[in-house]
Amino acid sequence: MGLLAGHNDLELLARTGVGRDINRHYYTRTEVARRRGHAA
Repeated sequence: MGLLAGHNDLELLARTGVGRDINRHYYTRTEVARRRGHAA
């Protein structure tokens, strides 16, 4: 869980096959705006 209280990015992991990518969700501006200010 990071700054934006995100979850594992299983879709990115499936696409790349790189284990570290599970924690590497790339947020859009809309996602950031939506998550900003939400308590974890």
